[in-house]
Amino acid sequence: AAGIYQEMTDKWEKTLAEFPARDAKHKEDVAAWEKAKKEAEATGTKFTQRRPSDPPGPGHHDAPSSCFNTLINPLVPYGLKGMVWYQGEQNIGRRAQYAVLLHYFLSDLRERWDDPTLPALIVQLPNFQADNPNRPEWAVFREAQASLQKEPHNFMATAIDLGTPASVHPPDKRELSRRLASVALKEIYGQKIHAYGPLLKNVIRDGVALQLRFVSDASPLILHADRTEGKTF
Repeated sequence: AAGIYQEMTDKWEKTLAEFPARDAKHKEDVAAWEKAKKEAEATGTKFTQRRPSDPPGPGHHDAPSSCFNTLINPLVPYGLKGMVWYQGEQNIGRRAQYAVLLHYFLSDLRERWDDPTLPALIVQLPNFQADNPNRPEWAVFREAQASLQKEPHNFMATAIDLGTPASVHPPDKRELSRRLASVALKEIYGQKIHAYGPLLKNVIRDGVALQLRFVSDASPLILHADRTEGKTF
């Protein structure tokens, strides 16, 4: 964790050092944009160019801790029964570090709420167009998410089958909500219900084949012989 913190600190210090030059360039770009906009308005020409984005630096919404201070920290005084964490699409490149980062993040939240047993329901990311055998990053990232279940008070709802080829945000939020609710009812409220699908237990190599073994608290995994050609994105 110390190495990750130092990496983030060095990155932000570099951003601050580069900010004066970027800010000066940004002001020039904004002036040019405003001039072009006025010219278009004067001639009745449709103007669709977007205003240049502010460069990262002091007060920027991407500054370290800005999201935390604006979206989470104001809620700390309020009581919670549990929390849902659905995030990670922008962290695929940090798949090797993600489990460590999320571990410390959840630990920090539990400390701030003064509740070491505060449940966390993690949404495992769905499939997406970049999710294919030639790009295993997403699969490795999901494995990092699943590893958090080994820690107390962390639970997970899968969404692998809810993705679409064109969007990282699956449209079927109702089913995802149902799965999260089922996990909460089982793990937090103690209801005797089936909340999980079959989970991979191990993989055994058998010549050129692989034997996959699953465990399930409900019905077993069923493979339909006439549907072996699955669709992937």
